[in-house]
Amino acid sequence: MGPDENALVERAKAGDAEAFGALVQAHARRVYALAYRFCWDHDDADDITQETFVRAFEYLRSFREGSDLGPWLYRIAVNRCISHRERRQRVDSSVSVAVAETDWRASAEERTESIATSSRVQEEICRLPGRQRAAIVLFELEALSVAETAEAMGCSAGTVKRHLHRARNTLRKRLLDLVEDTSEKLGGAEVELQESAPHDEPARGQTASE
Repeated sequence: MGPDENALVERAKAGDAEAFGALVQAHARRVYALAYRFCWDHDDADDITQETFVRAFEYLRSFREGSDLGPWLYRIAVNRCISHRERRQRVDSSVSVAVAETDWRASAEERTESIATSSRVQEEICRLPGRQRAAIVLFELEALSVAETAEAMGCSAGTVKRHLHRARNTLRKRLLDLVEDTSEKLGGAEVELQESAPHDEPARGQTASE
């Protein structure tokens, strides 16, 4: 986090709404992209993004000076994503923080032709347990490293690797028919389903084929 953002955080901690708004503008697009890739629904992603910044506003005073704001916001967003359905049933609609309108959706709609964002793969990712889904979204779709994913999830790198290993095994089994269909369309070329050991850092971009 640069000196300008440090200054904004300090001003926001002191109650400066304009400074907090600037922080929202700086990070909202990435938070929205994470939320959207977690639930594949624009309305839910909007809700999660708003809720993430509500929670950030509430706990900003506990944010450690000199730390990186991005991973801290990601950790809040991951928790909001995992518990969103349950919280949506009991959330108090009277609690809100005004967040300026922004075009944070733009980057979340990119790469729509990629197999990683096809409707079938989206469906199967959504069926994964919450922590496995978070690991897949952060590592595979948001392109974070294992260490960055661990920081965002609030766990160890080893735990992230285990979540990725289990999620990729599950996706491999569920999407086998999709891979076979892809092979046929490629003229019968063999499509190999690779498996990475749980203690090795998996290669990116293999989500759909595993």
